[in-house]
Amino acid sequence: MPLDIRELSEVPALDEELAARLARVDFPTLGHYLEEGFCDPTLGRVAGAGRLVGRAVTVRITATDSTMLHHAAGLVGPGDVVVVDCGGDRRHAPLGEVVVHALAARGAAGAVVDGVCTDIGALREVGLPVYAYGTSLLTTKLHGIADQAMPPVSAPSPVTATTRRWSSPSSRRALARPAA
Repeated sequence: MPLDIRELSEVPALDEELAARLARVDFPTLGHYLEEGFCDPTLGRVAGAGRLVGRAVTVRITATDSTMLHHAAGLVGPGDVVVVDCGGDRRHAPLGEVVVHALAARGAAGAVVDGVCTDIGALREVGLPVYAYGTSLLTTKLHGIADQAMPPVSAPSPVTATTRRWSSPSSRRALARPAA
């Protein structure tokens, strides 16, 4: 399957003023008013600290191949949040030390994996906020069976949209909202 990488220039970066406003929101209070946009409560922060707010750069991978994630890691910009759809796989970890260092070097705000991650000690040392369902020693490989970058993803949130504002509270839980 050919790579499907869309130009990130087609998707505007999150407005800095909006990002600053979102970072001040008390997210648990939103639960009193909203019914949608909340991630599975078992999705939690495994590394990093602070709030995570930014433009969502979505990546869909196959269960065993993270080729597309590696390509996307070289395209993200400052403040971007990489959201990885693992197709429901909770065994193979697509995100670890190498990818997190690449994201940090490009100025990404953090990553959200609809699956598991690896190299947890290194991830915590880097300090980039990472949300996942846990950790695994079994990792994805670079088979070149790439899927898509910037697809509409439905996980880890019930909100399906190509571009989302990603927000996480300072606690371990998460919320995703469609971009306006």
